[in-house]
Amino acid sequence: MNQFHLNENQFAHLIGKIRMYQHLEKDDQKSKGKFLLNDGQMNSVVKDYYTCPHFSRDDNKNISLWNLYNIFTEANKSSYIDSNLERNVNAYEFINMTANSLENNKPNWFLQL
Repeated sequence: MNQFHLNENQFAHLIGKIRMYQHLEKDDQKSKGKFLLNDGQMNSVVKDYYTCPHFSRDDNKNISLWNLYNIFTEANKSSYIDSNLERNVNAYEFINMTANSLENNKPNWFLQL
């Protein structure tokens, strides 16, 4: 995860697609993979992209997928305990799907690859 990075434009595109995803029809969501964090949590992800002292973007405005995963799990801490584990696992799977797309140049709706 640490070897793959998103630049600021890719990150912005990813966030936009994640926000759109929540409003897609269920059948469309299934074809694109699963993403469980909600809009409020995504606000936290965007804030942490800029301000998190441990996992924010680097000086070149890139963020590693490892740091993005940590920001996702940090945002998930606001979840109720009954959905926390499922959302953490989903964040891990989502980041792995993203890394696989970047590594193998596979199509990814969230990144437009």
